[in-house]
Amino acid sequence: MQDNRISATLKPEDVDSILKEIESIKSQLPFLVGLTGDDIKGMVKIGNQGQQFVEKALEAGEQNLGLLPRDFDIEEAK
Repeated sequence: MQDNRISATLKPEDVDSILKEIESIKSQLPFLVGLTGDDIKGMVKIGNQGQQFVEKALEAGEQNLGLLPRDFDIEEAK
């Protein structure tokens, strides 16, 4: 059984205010998307070695811009 370690309550008007603020944040960040369990399972996952490879590849791309396609955006890749 979980212990309730917080003895605090929110007034209904505070809850309403918080929910309105959350909606405001969501409306200002329309590019955020939710992922389903299947979406997450289908994504490529990298570990420490993979992350190091990607970082080195980005470094190499920054140092050798002429080797990349013109439409490759390093900043977006970061």
